[in-house]
Amino acid sequence: MDVRIGTTVDGQAAGFDTSSSRPLLLVGDVGRGKTTTARYLTRWWLASTRRHAHVYAQAPSEWADRQCSPEHPDQLDQPVGSACRPGTCLVVVDD
Repeated sequence: MDVRIGTTVDGQAAGFDTSSSRPLLLVGDVGRGKTTTARYLTRWWLASTRRHAHVYAQAPSEWADRQCSPEHPDQLDQPVGSACRPGTCLVVVDD
């Protein structure tokens, strides 16, 4: 499903194909809406109760209203989501 996440510099609709296995990298200056866009996509992902999300953020309180466990580990011992069923896991790294 193509989810609209904003507009391009030339005014065209910008979207993301949520069925894609490709990663999405949001970049931009502070205050430009990266976390807001990530939260929007995460909310859409979690609308299916068969899916879950792993969120790693410097400000976990920004993610407290999501159905996921915000974390901020100093290091990861194994790849995130390696034990998850394919197609059920979203990994978000904020900041």
